[in-house]
Amino acid sequence: MGEPVTIAGVVDSLGAGMGITIDTVDGLETVYGLGPVWYWFRNDMARPVVGDAVEVVVTEISTSEYPVILSITVNGDTLDLRDPVTCRPLW
Repeated sequence: MGEPVTIAGVVDSLGAGMGITIDTVDGLETVYGLGPVWYWFRNDMARPVVGDAVEVVVTEISTSEYPVILSITVNGDTLDLRDPVTCRPLW
């Protein structure tokens, strides 16, 4: 697992799976690991939509081409998606 990095910007697009593309000041960044819809529902949070301002903490892992999300902040609310030590999903 790599060092966590924070990416902030506006949601540009959402993939059919768990991917999200964020428009940052440095260009587009694609990250993965939004988790299942039911996990967001259980945590009483709405998933991000195109145009939302988001901040994600991501890390590189050996099993993914793209960085995976450890936590995400949407409209001021933060949801932890992965364990920060093991990187295992919390759902």
